[in-house]
Amino acid sequence: MMNVHQRKVLKKLIVTEKTTMLDRTYAFEVETAATKKTVKAAVEALFNVTVESVHTCIAKITVRHPGRKATSHKHMKKAYVKVVPGHEILLENLDK
Repeated sequence: MMNVHQRKVLKKLIVTEKTTMLDRTYAFEVETAATKKTVKAAVEALFNVTVESVHTCIAKITVRHPGRKATSHKHMKKAYVKVVPGHEILLENLDK
């Protein structure tokens, strides 16, 4: 059973060329306070899959200078979740 906190752990699924080439591994943007255990519990509850491993990393602030003003983006925590063979996360389940 999934509680409200688990739903807030996962912000969005990151779909890029690199993440689509990874075998059975999905990338998520997660809350900065989320731990590997909470990410694993949230993915298993939301998508009904068994998680094999979770790797997390924090993307640092990026500063861009397109013109006169410098713009910056906040820290973002990513979680790479690998599921066991035979399980997959379907994009249809993301609308729930």
